[in-house]
Amino acid sequence: MHQDSLVNHSLVKAWCISAFVWFAIFPLVGVTVAIKFHNPEFLGNISWLSFGRVRPVPVNGVLYQPSPD
Repeated sequence: MHQDSLVNHSLVKAWCISAFVWFAIFPLVGVTVAIKFHNPEFLGNISWLSFGRVRPVPVNGVLYQPSPD
């Protein structure tokens, strides 16, 4: 059996690209949440942008990455 047939290279490449994209986006969201923590008026008075609602977003985004299907 040839070793190259055991690895789906396109799937591994897609997973790595997805991981890099998610690890680039969600830390930026974390910085935004940190700004919101120190300056509560930063994003206005929109209820779904309150600190308590956006706080878990960067943690969940970094820990629970979606897999490319």
